[in-house]
Amino acid sequence: MDWESEIFRQRLADAVEAYDLTAATDLCNELVGRLRSTQQLYPVNDARIVLRLLRRKRFFGLMTTMAEALLQSGQRSPQIRCEYAQALIDRGFPAVAAELLGGVLLDATDENWRAEARGLLGRAYKQMYVDTAGGHPELLQKAVETYGAAFADDPDRCAWHGINAAALLRRSSREELDISWSVSAGDIASRVRSNIEARSFDPDATTGPWDAALAAEACLVLDDSDAAVGWMQRYAGDGRVDAFELASTLRQMTDIWQLATEVDPGRRILPILRAQMLVKEQGARLELTSADLATDAADAPLEKVLGDAGVVTYSWYRRGLARSRAVAQIRHRSGRAVGTGFLVKADDLDPMWAGLGVVLITNSHVLTSEPRSEETLAPEQARVELQALAIDGVASTEVGVDEIMWSSPPDELDTTVARLADPPHGVDPCPLTAFRPRLDGKQRVYVIGHPAGRELSYSIDDNVLLDYDDRFIHYRAPTEPGSSGSPVFNRDWEVIGLHHAGGSEMRQLHGRSGTYPANEGIWIEAIRSAITTKP
Repeated sequence: MDWESEIFRQRLADAVEAYDLTAATDLCNELVGRLRSTQQLYPVNDARIVLRLLRRKRFFGLMTTMAEALLQSGQRSPQIRCEYAQALIDRGFPAVAAELLGGVLLDATDENWRAEARGLLGRAYKQMYVDTAGGHPELLQKAVETYGAAFADDPDRCAWHGINAAALLRRSSREELDISWSVSAGDIASRVRSNIEARSFDPDATTGPWDAALAAEACLVLDDSDAAVGWMQRYAGDGRVDAFELASTLRQMTDIWQLATEVDPGRRILPILRAQMLVKEQGARLELTSADLATDAADAPLEKVLGDAGVVTYSWYRRGLARSRAVAQIRHRSGRAVGTGFLVKADDLDPMWAGLGVVLITNSHVLTSEPRSEETLAPEQARVELQALAIDGVASTEVGVDEIMWSSPPDELDTTVARLADPPHGVDPCPLTAFRPRLDGKQRVYVIGHPAGRELSYSIDDNVLLDYDDRFIHYRAPTEPGSSGSPVFNRDWEVIGLHHAGGSEMRQLHGRSGTYPANEGIWIEAIRSAITTKP
């Protein structure tokens, strides 16, 4: 059978780069159908390219589907099983991945793939240790032994195995655990760092962005935080690194190194990664803790490591953090999370409200004076929590709702404007704009909210602006329950819409037939116009 692999891979690459999950799913289903209809094995190199295309944009569900179909078709090469294990770990099944990788190590003869399998097995043990909140130190020992054995066999090729072993040894020291390895963390880090530094000055050496990430971790092991910050900036600013890879590095910094925004070196490293995540064309969900939101890093000496462009990016990121201070979680008085809202100046909505200070905007299916379901709150039931105002571990500001000033039902503008019982002081309200970005397929939006009742987060998974009319705005930033009532920002951190719905079969605008995966916000100018004409 002629697989036409090159044509298929190009079509899939185009869908993945456009972050078009629907098109990528259709293409994968097409390939799965062909695998099931023939006895001919799909070429292993082509299969690996397909799986890696999906991995790059973290389409791990599709990776799992494709890897399973390949295995069922008889394509059981170590490459395919390793990619399958990668998807399983990232989907939250590290124990299953460990079993799969054990089989790879039993029958793989190629040293490259044995090293790959060992690295993934180390990661599976590491993830299981993190998932159990450190309750099973034997998993940490297994991770160190697995990473360390690969590094010992080939220190130059398995540098990332060594750095992971060193990072875990440092964590075990912080937690006073009896975890050991034949080579010390410092010796591993010194060798890795010196090798990378030598290659960085060799014009004939092949280097990649991960070299800088490894060097940064090596410097952390060696307690050279200034050098770690410099290497991390080099890594984050490399155009070959996308936001998903930045997210993986960020998890390593927080989960294994346990860096925090309040103190060095986390005060300088974490903002670099988070700022770069937001400016990439595609990204991952960026969740922020109260400490991240409250910390003023203006005194951090970032200019010397960021450079001019980096300082601009960081300043833009700080504006986004400032906007998040005006975003609130709306809860039932029992503590149950219901939705999100945000603060604006009352007279920005209607000049007749001059002098009223700040007001809260959310969806009417979240808050209204006459609830029609248990999921909608009445004013006396609602509590508004401004998580970003939490400082030094103090509980974030929580206030009640005084009255509903204006409301439009869910089947119209799905908007409620409310006055708070005790409006917070020192919070800049979100600015509004009547202008929407042009529809050229490249413009993006940013949604800040409390998805599924979790910490405040930026939704930047796939934030392309799709379409709009005189009432709605459609975009592909994935959101979850709890995001209802979130502000939708443009590139300049101005509010252009109020998020209220989303789904895989959203009806298209302008009377077009058919549906598409999209999220929907209410245009802020439509809300302002309705308030002034229907007070």
